[in-house]
Formats: sequence, structure tokens, C-alpha cells
Amino acid sequence: MQDVLSQDTGTHAGTTPLISVVIPTYRRPELLLRRGLGSALAQRYPNLEVLVVMDGPDAETAAALAAIDDPRLRPLTLPHNQGPSAARNHGVQHARGEWIAFLDDDDVWRPDKLTRQMGLAQRSAHPLPVVLSGYIGRTPYGDRLYPPRPKAADESLGDYMFVRRPGRPPGSAVFGILVLAPRALALRVPWPTHLRNNEDWDWLLRLEATPGVGFEQLAPEDASTLAIYYQGEDRPTGSGVSTWRPMLAWAQEHRRAGHLSDRAYAGFLLAQVVPRAVRAGDPAGLPVLGRALLATRPGPHELASFVRQWAVPAPLRRRLRRWLNTRRPPIRLGDVLEDGGTEDSGGAPDPLMAVTPSSRPPPADHQPTVRVTFLIESMTVRAGMERVTATVAGGLSALGLDVRILTLRGQTSAFDLPEAVTLTSLGLPEGTLRMRGQTVPLARAVRRELQRQRPDVLITVDTFLAGFVFPAVLDLPMLRVAWEHFNFRSDLNMRSRRLARVVAAHLGHRVVTLTRQDRDWWRAAFPLARATVTAIANPLAVDRPPVNPYSLQSRVVLGMGRLDRQKGFDLLLRAWAEVEASYPDWRLQLYGQGPEEQALRELAAGLGLRRWELCAPTPDVAAVYRAAGLYALSSRHEGLPLVLMESQAYGVPAVAFDCPTGPAELLSAGGGALVPEQDVTAFTSALRSLMSQPDLRQEWSDRAYAGAERYRLEPILGQWLRLLAAGRGGRVGAENQNR
Repeated sequence: MQDVLSQDTGTHAGTTPLISVVIPTYRRPELLLRRGLGSALAQRYPNLEVLVVMDGPDAETAAALAAIDDPRLRPLTLPHNQGPSAARNHGVQHARGEWIAFLDDDDVWRPDKLTRQMGLAQRSAHPLPVVLSGYIGRTPYGDRLYPPRPKAADESLGDYMFVRRPGRPPGSAVFGILVLAPRALALRVPWPTHLRNNEDWDWLLRLEATPGVGFEQLAPEDASTLAIYYQGEDRPTGSGVSTWRPMLAWAQEHRRAGHLSDRAYAGFLLAQVVPRAVRAGDPAGLPVLGRALLATRPGPHELASFVRQWAVPAPLRRRLRRWLNTRRPPIRLGDVLEDGGTEDSGGAPDPLMAVTPSSRPPPADHQPTVRVTFLIESMTVRAGMERVTATVAGGLSALGLDVRILTLRGQTSAFDLPEAVTLTSLGLPEGTLRMRGQTVPLARAVRRELQRQRPDVLITVDTFLAGFVFPAVLDLPMLRVAWEHFNFRSDLNMRSRRLARVVAAHLGHRVVTLTRQDRDWWRAAFPLARATVTAIANPLAVDRPPVNPYSLQSRVVLGMGRLDRQKGFDLLLRAWAEVEASYPDWRLQLYGQGPEEQALRELAAGLGLRRWELCAPTPDVAAVYRAAGLYALSSRHEGLPLVLMESQAYGVPAVAFDCPTGPAELLSAGGGALVPEQDVTAFTSALRSLMSQPDLRQEWSDRAYAGAERYRLEPILGQWLRLLAAGRGGRVGAENQNR
């Protein structure tokens, strides 16, 4: 940060400055304790105080707060009811922290929200950074994830919130509960006590106009579950009833002040003011708002929106909206912070730790969560596809989703699953799946089990299974997702795999690829497909160490994976034969099992290899990566190689064949050498270069370790949540619109 911020806030990167959380409340202690205060006190940020400001005398809330034994809690009381803005300002005035975060008593934060925001604030170049998070918008009709896209650097806040342009993903409304800001700024720009509506937007627009202020925003895929913002609940709120005339006056004032552009002003009229005038049945609204809109020189889509709202009678619009909202059950992304898991959840990935124990009975407003079933051939093999399935399933379960894994064969999992994830097997005999002769009995068995489980979402792990299953479940009300784990140009010489991809594209709702390159191949091959194709990378299935553990003293070249032709270990053995004699202190270690084990041993014997080992798969992969000096990826083709991703997390520099998809994406930040496909001579040369240059190994190790940050579990789970929240008919989000 620049010196201005240091002078204003006393904050320096690398410290943990005090954050003051301000929660206004009035006469609803049960809601305060269950939502706002509970999630504030559950924050993992280590230096925190929570100021609960009672907006007037409130004996019941005061008694409830007095019973909480937590030194971070500071109750305050206003002498009489003045509104939530006055309560927030009172909290800011009495805060001791250098930073302020606002939270309403009926909303919820994820436990790592403030940690994430403070990390971004301390990296900001703005003198007065205002850090925004994303959120889940929760209504009685379901959940939606916001924002659909990040705010552009040159985009005003008003344009981001209110402007809607055809062909461009919309921005998002921003609220006070999403903000982390310097206390000095909150003192300089207080909340508007004269307003009972639009207080959040008024305050934020005035913040933006303050010299030195710059908005920072956590990436949507990483931040869309950091808060739950409740809307449309049948209970009193702290704000007043909104009518169209005061809202019009407010917008006109901010337009005159330059806080709202003409397009933002028009967007606000169409989204906020016109609907209220129509609902009120006020005949004066049409000419008044018509003139206001025409003053902005509206575009055709804005005029059409205005006419459409006035042309359809308000009662009919309400009935139509209720009908559309009740056509399917609510999409619930889990009670992310209220009921979503516990610290002892069976060793599951826990990116979104729950505030309350899962043994606690669900609250009165609890609604069923999304039921997700992963369909996979087997979970008994220690391989990449099975490992990433366990990781994503466990992560979604930790978010509060009801997750199940359905296997065709095998009653167990080679990887740990949290207790909440149930594994069911159809008990089919071992053998190779073939469409001819097996499609009908397999489809029948899967259909029967899915009718029993009744999932909201079916994810076939590998698009090959979609060819068997999707035609048999077309009438079942579920989102059908095909998860591609190879790439479109790799069909393993199987005509049935090519056919299965046609089925997935035209009978599925979503196809998930591992890379953008593969996504583009799918789109080019199926331009008229029903399914939306989106790219979601595999997440890291190992814990990335807090510091790079790589050691230049290591002399192990590592390879890991299933022992089959795809992984190309025969090519790696031939390359090793060229370098083994020149580097007597190095050795080659391969970990895996599979059909080519005997052939590889015979090849190594024929090549006269002495310093190499073929080891059985181990659950302690962390120790294997820590002992590696180089990683060798010799695959003939890949989707997104998980082993290369994991080796980067441990800072291991790599040599890899440049497969059509996978290695280039993972090594785009550096950290390894890409050589032409199946070019053993080039692979040998790259090994020699790294083995003989420790300085280069260290440089590439640092790049590899930094690059692995992109594949943390939390942002990738966020992408999966956005896909699930889009439902069968919605867009997945900006990923598919912008790239």
C-alpha cells in the first residue's frame, strides 16, 4: 500500500491489523445470534472485535449478549431508535480497529471472509482500498451466486451495478455486508441517516467519489460463497417501505452529483423505480418516469423494457412470477455457514467450515439442499480421476450439499471420503464397459438407483458414461452434467467414446472440460449442441505447503500414474537410458500399477537400467513429492494431469511432453520444460539441462510453487457452485460469455 493508507490506517503488509465488525440490530436476538453474530464470531481472522449496536433500548437482546462469554464482543446501545445507518455510524465512532466491516443481523459470512479480504487489502496499491466480496443471494425461490463477473478497472460502481447491455454479462448489486474498508474512510464518509432505502448504495457511491478510494474485488469464483444475503423473507426489516417517488429523487440527486452516469441512471429506473410504480398502480408514474428515461437517450432494449413493464398488468406479472418460481423446487447451495459440516468431518476437505455443529437441529427457515450424485465406474483404483472425484465430492459436501457417489462396481473407495458422502455400488462384475450388449442392462440399473436417490444433479465422471445413461434418464427431473476427463481429440480408438460425446452434447445440460482448449474443441464440434460447455480445472487434491518445500539436494526423477500406454512410461525409460550413466547420483522412481507393469520391467532390463525403481502406489504422496528433484510427465495424451499439478504444489520443476491439452496450461506460469510430443531426444535434452543446473531448478521450482496457487480447492468449488446454481436453463456465468 501507499504511504497515504499507512498514515490513515497504520496498516502494513504482513501484519494482522484489528478489524472491527459492526452489526446493527433491534429486537430480534434469535436471528442475530443464529446468523449475523454467530458468523462474525466464527471468523478465522485472528485480530477481531465485534460491535453489536442496538438501535434503541432492547432488553431481550442485551440479555442474550450478556450471556455470551467472548472478549471480542462489545455491545452498544443507542438512546432511542434512529435506524440502521445511525447504528452503523455509532459503531464506527466507537470502534478500535483500523479496518471496518459491516454485517446485518440477518445475514451470514463464511468463516474465511475477512481473512481473504484483508489479504487483498494489504496487496492493494490504492491509498484507500475498499475490498468487495461476492455472495449467495438467497430468496424463498432458491439461491443465486453473485457477481456474475468482476468489475472492470475502468467501470464506475454505478455502471457495474445498474447498466445492462445486450450480449454482455451483467454486473452485480453491492451491499454493505460485502465491504471491508479503512475506519478512517468510514469516519470521513458516514452512512446516510436521512435515508431508509438505498442506504448501502448511497454510501458506496459517495465512497467512490472520495479521493484516494479504489475498489478491490475478490475473484467471483473464489468469493461467491463468502456471504449469504437473505432477501424476500416474511418479517420486518430495519429499512422502511420503498416507494417509487423517493427512489426517483435519490437517483436524480446522484445523477446531478455525477455519481450515476446516464446509463446507470436509466438502469436504476428500469430495475428499481419503474417496477414499484407499476405495482403501486400510480397513473402519474408513466409520464413522470417516461420523461426521466427519455432524458437519458435510452437504447432500444431500454425502451422495450420500459414499455413491457407498463404493458403487462401488475397482478398478472405477480401471478406469472409466482408460477415461474414454483415450477421447480428451490435450488439450495447448502447452509454454507449454518449447517454445513464440522471440524471432525472425517478428514474431508473443509474450505467452508460451518459455524455450528452438524448435530444441531436445522433452524426453522432451513430448506432442503441440492442433492448431487456422481456416477463413476469404480472408486477402488488409486488414480487421478478417482482422486479428483473424491476431492470435489468431499468439497461440495463440506459446503452443505447432499453428495452421493454411485459406482458401477466396487463397494469401497481408495481415497478417504467424508462421512456425509455416501457411496453406493450397483455391484456389476469386473470387465471392460462396451456399449454393444451392455447399454440396456446398465442403463436400467442406473435408472432404478437414480429413481431411488432422486438427485437434483447427475454428474457422470467421464463423458463415456453419459452415452449409456443420459438417454435412459431424460424424463427424470435432474440437471445432467458430463465431466470430461480426457480431451475431445483423444478417443482411445473407441467409436463408442465418440458416440458418447455426441450423446453428452445433445442430451445433457452441461459438459465440463478440464481446459479451455478442450472446451473450444467441444464447442467447434457441436455448434448446435443443447449442452453448455464450460471449463473447470481439477483442484489440487493435496495440501499445498505454506512455503515451498523443494530441496536442491534431491536427486530423484519422479513419474507417477497408471501403468498403461497413455502414460508413456516406456518413453520415459528410453530417455532415462540416455542420461543414467552421466548422472550417477540421480535415480528414477516410478509409482503406479496397471497392465503394462511386466512390459516396463522387461524394457528396463533390455535397456540395462540400474538406478530405477517401480513402486506400488502410496497414500503418502506428499512424502514422495517432497523427495523429488524433478518430475517427468511422459504422457501421450492428457486431460489436465493431476500429478503434474500436485508436483507443482511441492515446487518440483518438471519436464513434460507438450500434449494437446494439460501440460501447457499447467506450466503457463513457468516451472517446467515443454518438449514436442513423444520426442524422446528432446525429453532427454531437457532432463540433462535441469539435472546439471541447480540454479535453473530453483528458479523453476519457485515458479511451479507459485503457479499451483491457481488450483486451490475453494475457487474451483466456487465454479462448480456457479454451474449448479445456473440450473438447467441458466447461463453458467462470465466464463462462457467472455472467453
